[in-house]
Amino acid sequence: MVFMVKAGSKTLSANGVGTISIDVSAGRVFRAKKVTFNSTGAFSITEIKDSAANFNYVAGELKSTTLKNKANANVFELDPPIEITGDSSLVFNLKDTSGSSNTVDIAVWGEEESTR
Repeated sequence: MVFMVKAGSKTLSANGVGTISIDVSAGRVFRAKKVTFNSTGAFSITEIKDSAANFNYVAGELKSTTLKNKANANVFELDPPIEITGDSSLVFNLKDTSGSSNTVDIAVWGEEESTR
């Protein structure tokens, strides 16, 4: 098992939507343990989805303003971890709620290994 950080960025138009995909190659498994984020404005995560399994891990909307942890950091733990087996992607569907153009950066921290 190898420590791995996978990241993506998306610029959203005012009140627009967009997607960040964290890809997992065929023959690999990625266990996502935490997500860190940064943005130039407020946004919501409307889905966190395994594209191959077509499974959504979110019920409702996760607002960026409420995702901060006790230390006021832009991080949320995934307990238990989300496991994605390639060839697949962990897809974050986003919606701008700031009312102006907004760039969202997401990094997913975890472990990756061969499926053997």
